[in-house]
Amino acid sequence: MVPGTLADRVRGAVLGERLADSGYFDHACLKHLIDSHQSGVRDYSVPLWNLLMFDAFLRTAMGSAAREPDRRIAA
Repeated sequence: MVPGTLADRVRGAVLGERLADSGYFDHACLKHLIDSHQSGVRDYSVPLWNLLMFDAFLRTAMGSAAREPDRRIAA
């Protein structure tokens, strides 16, 4: 695998902290999806794309929450 490729990005996102910390996924199952797909055993492109998009959603949502301005009305 060539560093900096889409394969690296997907592996990093799917096996990264954001999805792990979400509590929704089993790490062993995610690793199986990645390993099987990247070795050519099975095409898991659709679930991997969905996981990549969910990771992007979490990154955006967490970033938005951190940047959310204080909306209290100044008296």
